[in-house]
Amino acid sequence: MAAPQYGTSDLQQPMLQRALISVWQKKGAKAEITDIADWLSNREESYAKELGNMLFPFTKDGQHGRFFSGKAQLSLNSDYSSN
Repeated sequence: MAAPQYGTSDLQQPMLQRALISVWQKKGAKAEITDIADWLSNREESYAKELGNMLFPFTKDGQHGRFFSGKAQLSLNSDYSSN
């Protein structure tokens, strides 16, 4: 999502994991991509800020934000039909 063409670097990958863990510990299931992007953008490391910027299109203010913000609408308890 953040780096679809080239993937994340050896520095970015663990920073992204730290962001995910930190945001999940604070917000749990209410965590959103915006929270992760904000966490990264507020770090001092330039590669963390880059990741936060790379996630912007998926935040509440980005072009794809409506798909990634707010309560999840997917229910794994309902029946699925592929018709």
